[in-house]
Amino acid sequence: MNQIRSTLRRVLAWLGLTTRRRTESLQEANARVKTRADKLRRRLTATRADLLVAKSEAARAKKVGAVAVRKLTGARTLNERLKAERDTWKRAVHDSKKYADGLNTSLREMQRKLNDVDQSTRLAHEHLMSTEVKLDLVDAAIRTLDDRTRAVLPNGPVVGATSSPGSSKNTEGK
Repeated sequence: MNQIRSTLRRVLAWLGLTTRRRTESLQEANARVKTRADKLRRRLTATRADLLVAKSEAARAKKVGAVAVRKLTGARTLNERLKAERDTWKRAVHDSKKYADGLNTSLREMQRKLNDVDQSTRLAHEHLMSTEVKLDLVDAAIRTLDDRTRAVLPNGPVVGATSSPGSSKNTEGK
């Protein structure tokens, strides 16, 4: 019986016919395939929609990334410029400190010289005062001698007396 069936199936298959059971099983399989194909189509449609969303998000992220890169480049440029300015200011501060140190050294030297000059001035003033006191003493001594000489000579001292008796000049009272 098995042989007859298989021969019959071959003849029917050659004619393009099949058994009812086989047709039903193929129809069930076809329905399962259609169902699965519909599921896959829905998943494909959802995946395409997700892909479009992902592409738009990627494009937006790319734009944001490009803006961020420009900002980063600008920030790096600004950072480099600020570093250069900082280095310039550091050099200026260093130079100013060296200049200030030089000025402080000069100021200390000038103060030392000023103290030396002040000390010399005080010493010179003391010498001047001493000399003035001495001159006052000499002046007092001269006056005392003059007063004594006037007391001895009533007409005062004779100044410019000549040895010639015929001189017509009056030397008295001088």
